[in-house]
Formats: sequence, C-alpha cells, structure tokens
Amino acid sequence: MAPPTLTVPATTTASAPTAAPGLGSGSSSCPRTSFLAAALPADTLQALFQALVFASEKHSTQRRKDPEQTPYINHPIGVASFLVEAGVTDAVTLQAALLHDTIEDTDTSAAEIQDHFGEAVCRVVLECTDDMSLPADERKRRQVLAAVTASSQAKLVKLADKLHNLQDLRRAVPVGWTADRVQAYYAWAKRVTDGCTGTSAVLEGRLQDLFDHGTFTWHGREYKCLVV
Repeated sequence: MAPPTLTVPATTTASAPTAAPGLGSGSSSCPRTSFLAAALPADTLQALFQALVFASEKHSTQRRKDPEQTPYINHPIGVASFLVEAGVTDAVTLQAALLHDTIEDTDTSAAEIQDHFGEAVCRVVLECTDDMSLPADERKRRQVLAAVTASSQAKLVKLADKLHNLQDLRRAVPVGWTADRVQAYYAWAKRVTDGCTGTSAVLEGRLQDLFDHGTFTWHGREYKCLVV
C-alpha cells in the first residue's frame, strides 16, 4: 500500500508527513525517515514525498536479500536519510536517492522518471543505473569507472547507497552468501567510493570507519568486513 498524497502550504516549512505504512524509525529493517522530518522548504519536502510515493509503488512487491526479507523500499529511504543526515538539502539529489533503483530494478523507464520528476532528477538516476543486459562482473567494473566522472549529485547518491548496503551486510548476511562474498563486496564498494572522494566528508568518514573497523558475524564467527 502506497503512502497517502501529501499537501503542504507552499510558503512555509513543512512538518513531517506520515510515512508509508510499515515504515518508521529505527534500524535498517525499519528505516529512519529523517528526510521527511528535516527543516526543509515546503516545496522540497513535497517533492521528496512525491518521490517516496512513486518509489513505494514501484518497489511494492520487492524484498531485500536479508534473512527477514524486509521491504525493498527501506533501502532508498535509508539512502535518502543518510544524505539528509550528512547535510544534503538539494531536492534533485534527494529525489534521485529515493528513485535510484527504479529504472534498474523495476519496469520504470527513463522517460517516466523525466515526465514525473524532470530532466535533472532523471539524469542523476541514470548515472546510478547499471545496464542489466551486461554480465555482473562487467557491471561492477563499469561502476568503478563511472564513479570517477559522475556528477557531484550522483556521487552523493553512490556514497549513501554503498553505505546503506554495507551497513545492511553487517547487520545480516544475505541468505546464501559466504563470508568471502561479503568481504569481496566490501572490497568492490571501496573501489567505487574511492572514486567519489571529496564529495561528502560525513559520508566518506562513515564509510572509512566501516572499512577500517567494521566486522560482521557469519555462522557464529566474527570477520573483518574489509581484508587488506
């Protein structure tokens, strides 16, 4: 069920609207919606909630790969929340964060994103979208290369996206994954985020802390997230 449509006055700073059913505050499996509670202009908040409604509908049947199979929409909400916590207030970047997996993982087209949210948002979403016709290894290689030349807005989304995925891996290893696979994902994510340096001291600091000190548990044993 998608969240209700939000209407806020255009001349005031909006308070937080009610989040989508089942989405609240707390852990990664029940993500914070801090971007909906931030002291943002009303038109920005309205734009974010419209993107949340759209993304909630598009991802409504999808689940994350964690053992709890949490709703997929938790991920883009988490990405947007991390950006707001890092001080990002740009509406295009925050909308793109909520929409960043819609073209890649649903039946959404680029034209649909552009029609609903404009050319600027569509461009950032496309910068964060893999070509799913390519093999997984090639997609990963291209992500590493693309990060270096991406726009600053796309780099912000990429940093927050990787941070949220990496924190999820620490919280709960996906079903069927081995410890080696988790560590390989961390190593690849570091290569991607290394291409985004100089974009956000807050996000980069949180990522570096994970790379330096992060551990995860697999089958009762603790492992370092990144092996160097």
